[in-house]
Amino acid sequence: MNKRAQAGSVATFLLLMAVFIIFYVLLIPPPERQALLGNGEKTPETAETSAEGELLLSAFPGEVFPLRQGQLVRNLGSITLFSKVGKEVIDLASVLSLKSKFFGSDTKTLFFKIDNPSTIEGANLVFFVNKAGDDIKIELNGFEIYDAGLNQNSLPINLPANLLKESNNLRFIVKSGFFSNQYEITDVKVSLTKKLEKKIASRSFSLTEGEKKGVERATLSYFVNCLSIEDQGTITIFLNDKLLYSDFASCDVDFQNLDIPLNKLKTGFNSLEFRIDSGDYVVDDPAIILEMAERNYPIYNFEVDDSVYRVLFNQCYDSCVFDCERECSSTLCLGECIDDCSDTCNTGKAVLVLRFAGNERKVAAITINEFELNIDTFAPLYEADITGFLRRGSNSIKIIPKAEFEIQTLQIFAG
Repeated sequence: MNKRAQAGSVATFLLLMAVFIIFYVLLIPPPERQALLGNGEKTPETAETSAEGELLLSAFPGEVFPLRQGQLVRNLGSITLFSKVGKEVIDLASVLSLKSKFFGSDTKTLFFKIDNPSTIEGANLVFFVNKAGDDIKIELNGFEIYDAGLNQNSLPINLPANLLKESNNLRFIVKSGFFSNQYEITDVKVSLTKKLEKKIASRSFSLTEGEKKGVERATLSYFVNCLSIEDQGTITIFLNDKLLYSDFASCDVDFQNLDIPLNKLKTGFNSLEFRIDSGDYVVDDPAIILEMAERNYPIYNFEVDDSVYRVLFNQCYDSCVFDCERECSSTLCLGECIDDCSDTCNTGKAVLVLRFAGNERKVAAITINEFELNIDTFAPLYEADITGFLRRGSNSIKIIPKAEFEIQTLQIFAG
């Protein structure tokens, strides 16, 4: 093949390759296309920030939504509370035979266990006497509890509650005598009367700072299902260790709706404690219902202390503030003057860094104090210089999403 033919083949190959690349770029999803073309967006693999300095804020907003319902509900899960007496029967033996003669006695030992012996209010030994001899002795955990002749009229035999332990033994002894002493008893059982109690139960729910600020009205809603009408008692409810409600249980009437004073709520975890003095109840469908005064958007607060502020604003700032204090006679004048110092003296840099999950479009307004940034990106990383938005002392940042997406981390660096 001559050189001209070879050159033509190479040109054709390069043309076909270029056409293929163009079609490939047009067909791939927008996020990958933007990353490939270098439109300032970073791919997930290289989405590392160059921001450095002191970390002023680190938060994990998670999923954000463009709209919130006017009502937020925190479901707490049903609660069982009781203080009652119950029965428990423990089977020991189906048949127990004892026989002694002139030269010896006969002994049989039975073992049984009890959970929480302190809850036992009474205990009895019961069985049927099929064959009765002379005297028989019965010991509970080494203590004699019976020593006499035995027939059906002698039953039940009381087992002293103070002698009961988690592991117990009953010892039957037929004494020796001049004649054969023989017993046969069946269906040997221990019958227990136990005090069953679960008089306190707790539930918790959480509120973000933004939710706490947006609550206009809070209500605790629940339904009391009484399992024992005869033994009706009082239900007492505490919120964050403060009394919220105390009254006789309203059994099977209707949903109870208790208004919660807003000053009893707090940011973070809130604890509810339900208590009873007697009765047997199920508190069904308990829920905290929050009526929101406005849309509930994530808000985060952070501090810019003097040392950080001096990094952002050089020595001219201190001189400027000194002049403001000398020249201004009102608080309004001083505030405006110091804001002007911030605009004219900044030399450091504060950077907002947002990391996102997923390839969907992220659209939101970010307000920092009274300033606003608008985001519209497919990229996994967003950075912005927010130096001019900060002020000394308390600062806040608010996310107002206009699409549904996930923010993995929100960070602010100053340096």
